[in-house]
Amino acid sequence: MGNRFGVKDLLLYLILLIILVSIWLAMVQIDRQWSFIRLTQEKLDEQTRDIADLRRQLQRGVLVADSAPRAETAEELPPSWAGFRRAHQASLAPDYAEGDWLVNYFGSNLQRLTPALSSDTYATWVQEQVLDTLITRDPETLEWLPLLAESWTISEDGLTVRFTVRQGITFSDGVPLTAADVAFTHRFILDERIAAPRWRAFYSRIESVTVEGNDAVFRYEEPYFGSFELAGGMPILAEHFYGRFLESVEKAEEFNSATGLLLGSGPYKLRDPVGWTPDQPVELIRNDRYWGWVQPPFDRMVWKVLQNDAATLT
Repeated sequence: MGNRFGVKDLLLYLILLIILVSIWLAMVQIDRQWSFIRLTQEKLDEQTRDIADLRRQLQRGVLVADSAPRAETAEELPPSWAGFRRAHQASLAPDYAEGDWLVNYFGSNLQRLTPALSSDTYATWVQEQVLDTLITRDPETLEWLPLLAESWTISEDGLTVRFTVRQGITFSDGVPLTAADVAFTHRFILDERIAAPRWRAFYSRIESVTVEGNDAVFRYEEPYFGSFELAGGMPILAEHFYGRFLESVEKAEEFNSATGLLLGSGPYKLRDPVGWTPDQPVELIRNDRYWGWVQPPFDRMVWKVLQNDAATLT
């Protein structure tokens, strides 16, 4: 007689299936637990660094951004915080709220987010949310306002522009931003090993950038009508993050071939500041260490590539 598949066999198969499913679910749960533990550890490490940095600043008597007096109206903002006047006014509106996502789209593929290497407008939109400049401009009055720099002076001959860098600012990874990072940015852009001819063409007009205490001093060889805007509008790069690419020709080539090296002190940060590739959507998350008077409103900013008009409309 042939083998017959009975109820007992069915029960055995069901028990085996349940065991296999249970093992698979356990593995998934363990993976999730490890991910949660890793994220928790990263948060603890970040908080430890923040507390240590805050302790050092208190020991030095530094006034950090969050300890500045609060203003009820935009007009009450101190002059050194005038760059946040419009954002502060918007935050006082009765319908203002924080949270949620802002989803946008690009009409074509984005190839690079790495500063100095990228050459399209889309990359600039993203970088403006991540990288800060020394000054900003009021879009209505065109007045220059302080941002990373809390004040500045210009020599009578116009050849020297001195910016006093605001203290208490950190990059999104918790490392303090200082005038040394301003000087490094200029040095980095002008290094011939870095494939940044477009940026270098602009910033080569600046003869030198030196550090004097909390001041970044820009010097020019000859008068230039845009000297103040050129110096104040330079996106500031983190020396501790980008400096390693000046160690050798090989390291410079590594930078030149990178697609997603983006880290700054702005209101948002790239989820992975080293791992973005062109086949991924661009996703920025709120920078919890942002130093500004007004915190960024959205939890995330996401850009997707949509090349079809119907898909874009939908």
